[in-house]
Amino acid sequence: MSSFGTWVRAGHAPESWDTAIIALRLTEDSAPAVDATDLGATLLLAQAYDLQHPHDGVRALAGLDTRSVDVLRTLVEADSIRSAAALGMHPSTVQARHETLIQILGYDPRTNIGRMRYIAAALLPRLTDLATLAHFKPA
Repeated sequence: MSSFGTWVRAGHAPESWDTAIIALRLTEDSAPAVDATDLGATLLLAQAYDLQHPHDGVRALAGLDTRSVDVLRTLVEADSIRSAAALGMHPSTVQARHETLIQILGYDPRTNIGRMRYIAAALLPRLTDLATLAHFKPA
């Protein structure tokens, strides 16, 4: 995995280093190299994120079980509830899970705003280690 910070003059190298660290934490198997410049507004979101005080949306995702996380990810990515049922669940079961997730999250992850909220809440924990995030799981 590799990352690149933003291009700056030598006197601003520490700022570039900080953006490179953010980019590194956002690498994954499908994107093993991330350039901080390519993050656009996501870089601003990451820089503003307070690791010591995770947003409620981040804590809500951290409190979900693995199956709920899979259903949520599929709901966000799918075109419809029926296509989300590709997880091997009956569409009515996916619909019921969707309604439960709306209650847990406080928003509908199938709307445009809901998708943005989910993406941000799923991305931000990657800026810290999982041990730190586990500390913020709801009781």
